[in-house]
Amino acid sequence: MNELSRLMAGLPNVVETLLAKHVPDDRGRCRGCTKAGTGLPEKKWPCSLYWFANAAKQESL
Repeated sequence: MNELSRLMAGLPNVVETLLAKHVPDDRGRCRGCTKAGTGLPEKKWPCSLYWFANAAKQESL
């Protein structure tokens, strides 16, 4: 686990919010990572924010 995930583990509400928003759409894109000004998913899922939040959740278990 890296330092960011360790810090996030101490912020359970932030972790849960990130995990809830950064989910895949039907094309395998992250619903939370949108193209600026369009609201359309742009990044492939799992995105880096999901990865860090998931690692933080595992750390806090």
